[in-house]
Amino acid sequence: MRRPLQSTHDLHVAQIYLHFFKTDPARAALWVSEDRFAPERRREKLPDAVIRDAAENIALVIEFGGAYDTKHVERVHLDCVTRSLPYELW
Repeated sequence: MRRPLQSTHDLHVAQIYLHFFKTDPARAALWVSEDRFAPERRREKLPDAVIRDAAENIALVIEFGGAYDTKHVERVHLDCVTRSLPYELW
């Protein structure tokens, strides 16, 4: 594991993916994890995952809230609103 202290967070993100896999396999197939998405981000919030559309654009930002404080949630919200991206906070 790259970041063992974040294993609980990563397990919750995996659970979100499995939810999509079970309820909407087509959407799950478009899932891009944080590690695969990181090289594309410069000075932008790095979400836990994104769902891409057929044109490879971000169709949905996925963020696991866990025990995040209000400031973190506000940063996620502002980043997505600024870039006109829909998001889900789990």
